Amino acid sequence: MTNVINFTKANLDALPSPASGRAEYQDAKTPGLKIRVTQSGAKTFSVVKRVKGGQPLRVTLSRFPEMSIEQARRQAAVILAEIAEGGNPAEVKRAIKGELTFADLFDAYLKRHALVHKKTGKEDEQRYKQYLEKPLGKKKLSAITKDEITKLHGSITASGHPVVANRVLALLSSVFNRGIEFSLTQTNPCEKIRRNKEQGRDRFLASDELTPFFTALNAEPNHTIRDYLWMSLITGARRSNVLAMQWSEINFIDGTWRIPMTKNGTPQNSKTDFC
Repeated sequence: MTNVINFTKANLDALPSPASGRAEYQDAKTPGLKIRVTQSGAKTFSVVKRVKGGQPLRVTLSRFPEMSIEQARRQAAVILAEIAEGGNPAEVKRAIKGELTFADLFDAYLKRHALVHKKTGKEDEQRYKQYLEKPLGKKKLSAITKDEITKLHGSITASGHPVVANRVLALLSSVFNRGIEFSLTQTNPCEKIRRNKEQGRDRFLASDELTPFFTALNAEPNHTIRDYLWMSLITGARRSNVLAMQWSEINFIDGTWRIPMTKNGTPQNSKTDFC
């Protein structure tokens, strides 16, 4: 008779090794999910389902704790649903093993969306390499949990970068949402994770700071930086637009700058007096 216990890390860590043979335990929360314990102490998850008119089918998953309880429950639910619909459990297991990694999903996101439709595609790629590739890149999508992402967000926050943590979380959520759109995954584990509060900047130059500021700006030896700052101040345009500014976009007769692409994806005429 199989013992029924609630699969928690503490409970599974405490399971004793049998004196002989193997001991088997059933998860109280997921019917069909079992764990076998050998004399050597090895603990292995499996899914067992009795098919009507046939023998019980067993699909071995992986060892604990290399496979977490949440991962085992998730895979068990998929396998049991497929078997209930007449699927072959061996084929289901092969499909799970061939599941995309987060690196695969991000590559699809980058090529099919970010680099095609976003101006910040390269920034997304840099954030992935800096914050996501190492902890998540090689993981199967079904193995990435909300708790894991919450901890990642917390660790970036604790390092003194709460705003960056929010941007990384937003990127993760966008990647999973596009994955759902592309039919590469079914869920977004970033949902309902609380972001850090952000405060807008409210620093302005005081009247007694204006003269020293403009004096220092005019004395800037790097003419490129000086001109860039002057153009930004005069036009009030976004940094990316000023950096991409072309002579062909300037109409010196009526003093306008034709910005070909704004943040909203539309062109815009900026009336200035720099001409």
